[in-house]
Amino acid sequence: MREEAERLRAAIAARPAVDRARGLLMAAHGCGSDTAWRILREASRLSGAPLRTVAAAVTADADRAGPRPPEEVRKALVTALAHHLRPPRA
Repeated sequence: MREEAERLRAAIAARPAVDRARGLLMAAHGCGSDTAWRILREASRLSGAPLRTVAAAVTADADRAGPRPPEEVRKALVTALAHHLRPPRA
């Protein structure tokens, strides 16, 4: 039960960073909230990094502050962006 409570606390603490990352993706790529959410989730899955780490990578890249995100997170973001932002087929 304590582990579950700690996990929930961590998720709540990470929420502002995830929401900011979604907003940045929406603004930078002209996508909707759902698409931005799918991009973050897919990048998390592909990189094996927690969602909060992927969100931090997006916001750090936008701010150009702090260390660069890990290579696997950056590659996963590129892959997820390409997957979800492809132009529709004619």
